[in-house]
Amino acid sequence: MPDHKEEKIRVYRNPAKNEEYFKNRVGMGTSYDVGVRKLTILDKEIQLYYLNGLCDTAYIIHLMRELVAINNRKEDPDELVDIVENRLLNAQVEKVKTLDETTDQVLSGLVAVIVEGAGFAFIIDVRSYPGRNPEEPDTEMGLIAAVLIGQIAIEVGLFSPEVILYVSLAAIGTFTTPSYELSLANKMSRLVLMILVALFHIKGLVIGFTVLIIAMTSIKSLQTPYLWPLIPFNGKALWQVLVRTAKPGAKVRPSIVHPKNRLRQPTNS
Repeated sequence: MPDHKEEKIRVYRNPAKNEEYFKNRVGMGTSYDVGVRKLTILDKEIQLYYLNGLCDTAYIIHLMRELVAINNRKEDPDELVDIVENRLLNAQVEKVKTLDETTDQVLSGLVAVIVEGAGFAFIIDVRSYPGRNPEEPDTEMGLIAAVLIGQIAIEVGLFSPEVILYVSLAAIGTFTTPSYELSLANKMSRLVLMILVALFHIKGLVIGFTVLIIAMTSIKSLQTPYLWPLIPFNGKALWQVLVRTAKPGAKVRPSIVHPKNRLRQPTNS
């Protein structure tokens, strides 16, 4: 069977037919993606088709101002196509003769300008491309710089392997702390320990950790030692802390609070 190539539709000289084609082809008017601006220049209609989000609005506004300014001069309407072409000062401007190609270009982010009676469309590239600023380093260079800075810091003594190990363990502990208030207290303690480790290495860690344990042991909240049931040691209570037994199933109140009735529920319930 012979191949039947799909016939390309040429740009209509009637602007209403071009607008109808865009409505049927890409759903213009139903979708907010494709937009059109219609201008009356020298008693002829000029249509601008563009895609919202990909076209720079400032360029479209500038383009419409250039076209509207044609009305301020006494020009021959029969030469409107040439006048419009001279007003398109963009770097990339080309002519396409079919509506199929015009639609594809618009959907790619370009602007189509169709002059009534021309029979073709001007395609203008007004897309904005993000540029890289001189102060922005490449990702690879940033990673290499981070590794080099870390190695230099270790060699000059700013960070020791003990400090790096401590910071790693502290980061893991941050994710396992359920209380926000406790995490703030831990951050302050870690800062003091990190300074001691940086100054005195392993001795600073031992001294700082010992002082921290002694300080927590001396703290009491509602006459209850802060480290209970570890200090003073209570095996059954420590087991409930580690295993996290269900509260409704616990029938005995903690002995550290010296309750008058150790049973949580009445004996006759």
